[in-house]
This record gives sequence, C-alpha cells and structure tokens, in this order.
Amino acid sequence: MKHLLTLIATFLLVLLAACSTTTSPNVQTKPVSHVLTVELEPGDTEASVVERFGGKLMVMGDDFAILSFDGETSVSTAAWSDGKVEKNIKEFKSSDYEVGMNATRAWASGTRAWASGTRAWASATRAWASGEFELMPENTQSWKQIGLDKAYTLAPNLGYGVKVAIIDTGVDLSHPALNEALAPANEWKDFVDGDAIPQEVGSLGNGAYGHGTNIAGIVRQIAPSATILPIRILNADGVGYMADLVSAIDWAIQMKADIINLSLGSESYSLATDSVITKAAKAGILVVAATGNSGDEKVLFPAYRSVAFAKFNAPYNRLSVSSVNLFDVKSDFATYGYTVELTAPGEAIFGPAPDMMMASWSGTSMSTPVAVGALALALGQPLKVDRSSLVDALIASSKDIYSVGTNASYSNKLGHGRIDLEAFLKTVMK
Repeated sequence: MKHLLTLIATFLLVLLAACSTTTSPNVQTKPVSHVLTVELEPGDTEASVVERFGGKLMVMGDDFAILSFDGETSVSTAAWSDGKVEKNIKEFKSSDYEVGMNATRAWASGTRAWASGTRAWASATRAWASGEFELMPENTQSWKQIGLDKAYTLAPNLGYGVKVAIIDTGVDLSHPALNEALAPANEWKDFVDGDAIPQEVGSLGNGAYGHGTNIAGIVRQIAPSATILPIRILNADGVGYMADLVSAIDWAIQMKADIINLSLGSESYSLATDSVITKAAKAGILVVAATGNSGDEKVLFPAYRSVAFAKFNAPYNRLSVSSVNLFDVKSDFATYGYTVELTAPGEAIFGPAPDMMMASWSGTSMSTPVAVGALALALGQPLKVDRSSLVDALIASSKDIYSVGTNASYSNKLGHGRIDLEAFLKTVMK
C-alpha cells in the first residue's frame, strides 16, 4: 500500500476506546452503563458479591471487587451506599496531543536485520556496530542520550523472558519489527471488537492509528528480547470506555505480564481503575503511565496518582513519565507537575508503523515505553535488589536536568530527572 512519504497528523486529546467486555470468560453482551467498586467483607466469594450487589463480576481482588451493570440492569440501592459507582463514560483519554507523526518510508526488510525472523540482531555488537543504532539510525542520539549503547553491554539478555503488556490501539500483528516478539496468540485480547485479534484498524495519519505499533516498537528497541503482549482498548479514532481499561489491566494480570505500558490517562480519578492498578502492583507488575501532553500542570490519571497516593498501597510499582528533547530540556507539549517522577526522550522517536511503514511520533506516550524498556532490561538480568525496588531505583539513578535550559523554572515538577540506563543497571544488577 502506498502512502505519502511525509504525513503529519496533529492529535487532539483523544479518548480511550473500546466496546465493553470483561476480562473473565463471561464476555459482556451489552454495553456497560456503570461500574461499581466495593470493599469485600470477611468470607466474601464471587457468588456472594454478585448476590449482594447484582451486575456482573469484572475483577476480584484481595479486598475489593469490581462489578459492571448494563443499560437494562439498575444498580441497587445497596450498591450506591456501600461502594463507589462510576458511569462508564468516555472519561479516559489517550495521553496524546501528539506534536506530529511523520511516516517517512516503507519498511526496508531487505536491509533491516530486525526483519530477519531471528533474535540474532539483538546484540550490542550488531545493534551499535558503527557507533549508531543500526536498526533505526534516526534514534541514535536519543538512545545515546539515555545510554542505551552502554546498557546493551551491561544487560546482554536484553529483556529476554520479560512480558510487556501494551494496552493501546493494538499493534500491526504482521509487522516484521514485532511479529516474532509477540506473546502467544491465545494471550492476545481486543476489547474493541470483543475478540482475540488486537490488530490496529484505520489509515496512517488518521486518529490514533499506528499509536500502539509505535509504542511496542519503542519497547523493543530498548529491550529487544522482551515479549510484547498486545491488548487493544483504543479504536482507530481513539475513543472508548473506562470499563475496558479496567478489564484490560486485569487481563494483563491474568496473563502474568511483568510490566504494563499505559500511554493514556484521564482528567478525572477512577476508583475502579486505581483499584485494579493496585492489584497489578501487588502482583509484582510494574505499571508505567504517561503524564499527558497538555503542556501545563494537569497531569493525567493514573500518572498523577503514582506519587500522590499509590505509596500508601505497597509495594510501590507505579511510575509516571514526562518528556524531554535531545538536550534534556522539557518538551513544550510535556505535562509537568509535582507528581511527575521521571523524564525520557519523547520527541521524533522513530518506530514501526502499520502497513510496513516506519514513522516518528512525539509525545509523552513515546517517553513512557522508554521507561518500560529500561525496566525490562533490568528484569531480564540477575538482580541484587527486589523487583519492587526497581521503580524507585530508576527514579533515583536518573540524571539531574534542572540546570539545563529553561528547566529551572519547572523546579521539582519534572521528577527526579532523565533516565540514565547505565547508572540504573549498575545500581540494580548483580
């Protein structure tokens, strides 16, 4: 398929997508109208919770349950008084007001070792053979900025055995940059169409099409041997429902993901979403969220919760990420604030795009998988610290950027600093 060699698309803040299905074998057959989060009582079972409140069980945690109600089933009076009822409206947004998406050329499979069908390319010698990042030379400066060239030598397993859930628009399942890295097909999930084929749908340059493919490709550039678990909750327009995000996170827990990438968020807090993220954190899953691209201090949820509240729910496995440019200066679009914990390169980051294309994107959505890849590199190696310490170690080892450019005016609002892979890996690895 032919595309314009240069295609620039400006994203409005788009909303999360998908039709509502549950993460359990019982798939929702009608749209979810409300989601109810309740505290469990001693001796509660799945059956007793449903009997007391009605609806359908979506998520069962150690001390909470989340139930869904369709448009024809009213929420009981007891539910309104005993728990938290949230309307399943389109209250979540993609984190992106992307500065631009530039589709530059078709995927050159004949010259890209990435498309070889093996993992042989995933080595420090091959990837950095000439002093630049051979697989995507356009990212050379961004990756040297965070020390990826040194990290490949320090972490030679390159994330092998680490499963990363990409909860997004799905991915191009046939793209040679991704297809050999995908989790088994029986683990895939599409909450938009209610099936197990999380394939991106749309046309490049329109809506959110290509977003998930790019994010998965960034993770794979940082941690080439990591496994990608695609979970689709955003449609081509980037529109959808909170209930699907809740279900998607719980699905990732069931599939035993190690890390969850959330390049999305909401301007308002959701108890159901926060509860299932806490469940993931307690299961040892590291959850990384983008701060947003409004350019102001309105950090999106769940990124803002990771500092403000989540430390009350040990272990602390949540991280919020904003964006800097090649000179470590805050990106103009990057949302900032006291709850930001970390920054990473997020401008003009190249990655795979659907239809055998390559594209560069800008946004905190691109910074987030950089942090995810960093954590995957560490998890793929023998560690001298517990995995619950990795997020704090990644933050603490970051490079101070407040003396750079105009960053001083954002004092304590860009987190601890910018990712430094060499310092991080030396801190946590045996």
